[in-house]
Amino acid sequence: MDESRRAWRSARVIALALPAGVLVFWVIAWFLTNAGERGLSPGLLRGDVATWTWAVVALAGFLGAFVFRGRALQAADPSRVLSTLIVAWALLEGPALLGGLLFLLLAANGILLGAACVYAMGLVLTFPRAEWFGVSDAGG
Repeated sequence: MDESRRAWRSARVIALALPAGVLVFWVIAWFLTNAGERGLSPGLLRGDVATWTWAVVALAGFLGAFVFRGRALQAADPSRVLSTLIVAWALLEGPALLGGLLFLLLAANGILLGAACVYAMGLVLTFPRAEWFGVSDAGG
């Protein structure tokens, strides 16, 4: 198997594993807050402060991920494409985990919903495609 195909397969595995971890965290938070009824530390932050904090982090992470997606598309080396996409996914994962943490602490349902939407959109835009790695035959 050539380097391009290996890098593309590795990218797909990583692109699925990272959201799985975030999803597990969100599910655990959902159960710990009794489906979002009561946060573990509801008086820690005002709701508007938590929302604005998350929104700023999410916007910065999403824009950063989009920049690194662009860099990945310009990279000629498959390993460079992969490493650049990993940075993009990390920039998306941070706000997703922060949203889960704020949900866990404050039962901030709106933040969790926003985090899920932003994370899903970011993952769709950065999910590895065969042509990014120079793989012409995606089968196999």
